[in-house]
Amino acid sequence: MASLVLVQGASAGTYLEGIGAALAVHSLVAMPVLATLSLVVVVFAIRAAKAKRWVAGAATLAWVGVMMQIGFGYVRFLHFHVPLGIALFGAYLSIALLAKE
Repeated sequence: MASLVLVQGASAGTYLEGIGAALAVHSLVAMPVLATLSLVVVVFAIRAAKAKRWVAGAATLAWVGVMMQIGFGYVRFLHFHVPLGIALFGAYLSIALLAKE
């Protein structure tokens, strides 16, 4: 998940450098891939929550963040979209690293 969020940042940066096709990649990864995978993470986190209850809550909040992120991107509220993307990268990376322990 964190690697896909990193791809989002790279494709957004490429778009900002003037390569218009990168926005298509950014949109393609966002809607079907990240939206679906973030929901899968929630489902697996809830199943694994018996051992670590915080994982389900963190994954659910991250899913809400992904849905907000997609909405902010499509309406071009970039002042929310960009910082939220950075926060989601940190959230999914933290979930992946801390859930292993």
